[in-house]
Amino acid sequence: PDESKSFKDDISGTFMGVGIQIGTKNNQLKVIAPIKGTPAEKVGILPGDIILQVDKESIANMPIDEVIKRIKGQKGTKVNLTISRGSDVKDVEIVRDVIKVPTMDISVEEKDKKKIAHLKLYHFSGQVYSDFRQEIPTMKGVDGIILDMRSNPGGLVDQTKLIASWFISKGSTIFTEQDKHGNKKNNVSDGFEELKDKPMIILINEGSASASEILAGALRDNNGTKIIGEKSFGKGSVQKVVDLSDGSSLKVTVAKWFTPSGVAIQDVGIEPDIVIERTAEDYENDKDPQLDKAYEEIINLIKK
Repeated sequence: PDESKSFKDDISGTFMGVGIQIGTKNNQLKVIAPIKGTPAEKVGILPGDIILQVDKESIANMPIDEVIKRIKGQKGTKVNLTISRGSDVKDVEIVRDVIKVPTMDISVEEKDKKKIAHLKLYHFSGQVYSDFRQEIPTMKGVDGIILDMRSNPGGLVDQTKLIASWFISKGSTIFTEQDKHGNKKNNVSDGFEELKDKPMIILINEGSASASEILAGALRDNNGTKIIGEKSFGKGSVQKVVDLSDGSSLKVTVAKWFTPSGVAIQDVGIEPDIVIERTAEDYENDKDPQLDKAYEEIINLIKK
């Protein structure tokens, strides 16, 4: 769906539901990402889970707006999702709640006598750039940055461009937008640049989509930033909603996004430089081999 359908109520605020971002891929309805701290995350919903049924009713051929309507609901009510994960199929009961959409977290760890900022971007909402700006002094004071966009389903592209401009030289392409006639528009860095030379590693997974894919692709193509994790979702289209006279609406794809090197994002995604899976068992045991590898790589990068 367009950017973050499950955030439609208020992209920078709250809504009621279970807290998942969903999208259609390969004719399957997949969880792009659960939102941090929500009922969906707490019961163990993971990026890549395939939704088969809602309250025991098949959602095959059901419009995605109708699926979302059935999943969302009042705080305290329950919804049952039948999900497929690999060869396993199971029912998960989730109690709906008020969902607060976070923007980012940042923590600083000392590893091998080096200060590393772990910057976790959860979603590119209207508030994220303001929050990011407040943490620039912290990022300027460390030896390296791990930019963690795992399970970040995207959001507002203008916010992505502003953040990218702190890391990418002025005038350099962040992404290219191409319409159905083949006309191209390069979206370039505003060139704040103060973090451009800071060593960085990026983390992505299957829940990284849309704007987070744009930022990952822009940093790798412009700065050679190494990406670790799993192949991203592959949501790189611009959609416009057209309201019809009968009260229904039609979603029309009007353009597609490309990385600065010309790689299409839609249905392709971003391939990591180092592929590391974080399994369901890793989640259950609170293990994070992707983040562990990111710390290893950023230390090696700083020492060069």
